[in-house]
Amino acid sequence: VLAGRLKKASSAFQAFQINFPEARPQRTVVAESPAWQVEGLERDGQLVGHALYLTAADGAQTAPPEDAGENAVLALDPFFEVRRTLSLGLEWRVHTVVRRLTPLGAPVSLRLPLFEGEKPVSGDLRPDHGRVTLNFGPQAEEVRWESSLPIDSKLTLTAAEGPWTESWSLDVSPIWRVACQGLIPIHNTRDGFWQPQWRPWPGESLLLAVDRPQPVPGEYLVIDRADLRIAAGENNRLGRLGFRVRTSQGGPYSFNLPAGAEVREFTVDGRSVPLAAATSSAGETAAASAEAVPTLTAALTPGDHEIAVSWAQSQPLSAVMTTPALDLGVAMANVSFGLTLPEDRWILWTWGPLQGPAVQFWSLLALMAAAAVLLSRGQSTPLGGVSWFLLGLGLMQLSIAGALAVVGWLLVLGRRRIKKSPASAFWFNAGQVGLAIWTLAALILIYKGIEYGLLQNPDMLIVGGGSYGQNLGWFIDRTAGLWPTGGVLSISVWLYKALMLAWSLWLAVSLVKWLKWGWGAFSHDALWKKRPAKPKKGSDPLTAASAAPESAPQP
Repeated sequence: VLAGRLKKASSAFQAFQINFPEARPQRTVVAESPAWQVEGLERDGQLVGHALYLTAADGAQTAPPEDAGENAVLALDPFFEVRRTLSLGLEWRVHTVVRRLTPLGAPVSLRLPLFEGEKPVSGDLRPDHGRVTLNFGPQAEEVRWESSLPIDSKLTLTAAEGPWTESWSLDVSPIWRVACQGLIPIHNTRDGFWQPQWRPWPGESLLLAVDRPQPVPGEYLVIDRADLRIAAGENNRLGRLGFRVRTSQGGPYSFNLPAGAEVREFTVDGRSVPLAAATSSAGETAAASAEAVPTLTAALTPGDHEIAVSWAQSQPLSAVMTTPALDLGVAMANVSFGLTLPEDRWILWTWGPLQGPAVQFWSLLALMAAAAVLLSRGQSTPLGGVSWFLLGLGLMQLSIAGALAVVGWLLVLGRRRIKKSPASAFWFNAGQVGLAIWTLAALILIYKGIEYGLLQNPDMLIVGGGSYGQNLGWFIDRTAGLWPTGGVLSISVWLYKALMLAWSLWLAVSLVKWLKWGWGAFSHDALWKKRPAKPKKGSDPLTAASAAPESAPQP
């Protein structure tokens, strides 16, 4: 029956398809014919799929007759695009997509060579002598499948010759290192990752040398960021430590806290860790010795982890205080630590890493002492070098601008005493009004300086490391040993209050003398000048001058 149909159809069609949708034949025999090429049949007579494809062997492109109907096909030489993506991970896979580029409407088949050692694991494909047979139905545009590759140190890819064009892509996991030889890729990256792509010509080969990256000597556990904060109280200190650990191996990680520390909270990645199971003592128990060094242990898995611990430590305030030298046991980077003092402490000096707090008050004090020596050499004011220094010392706590305003007021009064007043009554009176306003402002500033010194804490102009007020901070980029330490020298703020009280009393006594001298400077020559009377309209200036009383002062 088929022979008769094929003979009748051979004059009009270039391709033919026989479907077996329900039951495939156990064995199929096709007599050889020079007019037809048969695809979809294994050597043992088994069908590859559910259809048998026959194509005219001569490849002549003849137009079908007008009454051929919808099944008529204009035969063209089939051509395909083959895209292979090699994924090298824990398992090596090849993802292949074969796409038909010629027009649809006729069933075609293709015998495509595989890579060496490639075995299809998806799709109904059976490799035969290193090739697979792909059957395309009349409306089938592409076929895709996945194959496995054996893991080897060398992998050779060769482009076979046939009615297709190939493209190879490589997707490599970080666990492998690949060196490519033979072809130059047309692209090296895809979506920001290294995924080279090649388009080989028939007969060209690509050699891939694959091996595992060897580990370099170094630490398997490091600390990327660490922060330590100590808050000092009258009789105890509260500490809080937080750091991020990056490890490539799982296992326990232990670190020490300051001697005598009583752990309050211990968390790993935000989850609380039982203290009884995580805390041990490096020496005696905490009950037997106040100097016991507690050791904390955290069970870590490979990856990044956030560790935080807080503790309390019984330690009274002292003039010299330092941050604890913790031992975390590994190299650290981006290390910051700080110390917060109570409000009743007067900070005098700090030390530690270069990126830390600096007390600028002493530099300004030295500059003010030099300025006091220069001002004392002038003879316009009754203030000596010590008076200038003490005046600036107290007013500097209010503000530097306020101290300069008071100093300028005294200098202007001295200048007013020795300089000849202007002849113009208008400018003389304007200067007197301005000097009076300046005097009132200077007295207000002096009062505010006394009030600020007695009621407020001293401003030591502490800057650097994010420090401000009673909060001191230090930073170091990396360290491989013990935690760096920072220190501070401080005394009770009541000593500062006592000094400011003594300064206020000295200023009150001195201000009485300065105001007496200032009044004399302000009233030098005259307090106020009247404008000369304008002559009456129509009167002779010479007659008015001769009619003036003899006792009137002459111009």
